[in-house]
Amino acid sequence: MRYLVLFFMSFISPTVTAQFVIEKSLQLVLHEDDYQYGVVPTGKQGVIFFNEIKNLESTSKRNWEIINLDSDLEMKWKTYFESDYNLKITQVKYYDGYLYLMFKDLNIPMKSVFFARTSVIEENFEFFEIKDFLPAKIIGFEILGNSLFLIGLDEKRPAILKFRYGDSRPQVLRGLYNENNDLLHSEVLPDLNLIQIVTRMKRPRGRNRILLVKQFDQHGDIHKDIVIESNKGFDLIDAKVNTDKEGNICIVGTYSNGRNSDYSNGVFTMVYDDKEEQSIYYYEYINLHRFFEYLPEKEQQKIARKYKKDGFGNNKSRYTINHQLREIVKTEDEWRYMGELVKFTEKNSRLYGNMWPMEYRQYSHAVVLGIAANGRLMWDNSISLNDHETPYARQQVFTSEYEDQLIVYYLHGLNLMYKVIDGGEDVMTSGNFELTLPGVEKINNQGRNYGEIMPWYDNLFIAFGSISTASKFGGGKNIFYLNKMKISETDGLN
Repeated sequence: MRYLVLFFMSFISPTVTAQFVIEKSLQLVLHEDDYQYGVVPTGKQGVIFFNEIKNLESTSKRNWEIINLDSDLEMKWKTYFESDYNLKITQVKYYDGYLYLMFKDLNIPMKSVFFARTSVIEENFEFFEIKDFLPAKIIGFEILGNSLFLIGLDEKRPAILKFRYGDSRPQVLRGLYNENNDLLHSEVLPDLNLIQIVTRMKRPRGRNRILLVKQFDQHGDIHKDIVIESNKGFDLIDAKVNTDKEGNICIVGTYSNGRNSDYSNGVFTMVYDDKEEQSIYYYEYINLHRFFEYLPEKEQQKIARKYKKDGFGNNKSRYTINHQLREIVKTEDEWRYMGELVKFTEKNSRLYGNMWPMEYRQYSHAVVLGIAANGRLMWDNSISLNDHETPYARQQVFTSEYEDQLIVYYLHGLNLMYKVIDGGEDVMTSGNFELTLPGVEKINNQGRNYGEIMPWYDNLFIAFGSISTASKFGGGKNIFYLNKMKISETDGLN
């Protein structure tokens, strides 16, 4: 019998100064028949937990469970539904009061894809199946208004189809069909009511690659079309793009000195405002002020010797990194960027893919950049990820403002690792907050413990994962945990 066990605790960890508080902890015992799970924050409405559970009546069907929790982690409703075995949840999104689940057909060739959406206020599912006009490969979707954008590839070309939810007649977004155009990112800009697509185009005859940024409204009409090309002949690899309410667009990307390499030598920054010629600024990793601060001093000296300049002012060697671009945030005074650095590269290391990637990723550190209104870099900082390893391709590190400072944090097992910075200066170089779970007496250190953390709303965030334990439940258990947390409002970060 599957059951929920709820615990409430409000305390400040005695092992650290009073900066983090766990307001509530929920624990769910996972049986061997339970499969992968997921968590979707729904703002002030609460949190959705979903997973697949074994179908005891049919081997040709899958059973799915969805639990809707309010902002106090109290259950609002729980439901089960069934799908054919060839269909699996591969992406979940929350938008404007509705939860959307994409069920992808695992058959080759793919025959159909269907969506389920439900209001988070009351359980009321609406299903939408698409059988015709499918791209050869579906890699995700976006929601804007009542429009569903199916993100895919067709013969290695981007193929983005817009549907009115429930109507299977598609509209093809213009300007994306090109056999040399690689799809990099898609996201919704809710403040501007736009969907943004970032692609990379390979130029003919061995010329360097360029980046394209296209923004569409919910009707599929193009709103903005930006071409980013290096004025120094660099090969542009990837870019993260954000637009503020005034329409200013901040772009942070990676570039290579070679051709067709996915390893970057540095980052470029620019701010696009449509009013004047835009300047692109390039920064090699080795020349950034605090990029390698996470390393011991001897390792920093070793890197400096290896990549020092020759007598002509040229670098003797190039430092290359697999750089995952994660987020750009606009603050009152500046743009702020954060990216994660992968210690080694696997196949299909892009953000797109199945919700349950099969390969593990090992990270070395994360970098935070402060960018001025004109696009120039103001400061840089970094935090060690201690070779953090995860099976998930999703974002690991997050940033939150606290008073006049910035906290950079990630979850490593049951430890919340963090660093407090004020621009390029360190306020607190390393912190460790342990997520103590009530009722758990001993953790089985021989098993893997996975955890994730993400912002929720206001000054709250959620931490969740699974652990193998010996506990008061009797015997060894696999336990899913979900913690509601906040940064203390009464005590500063020391």
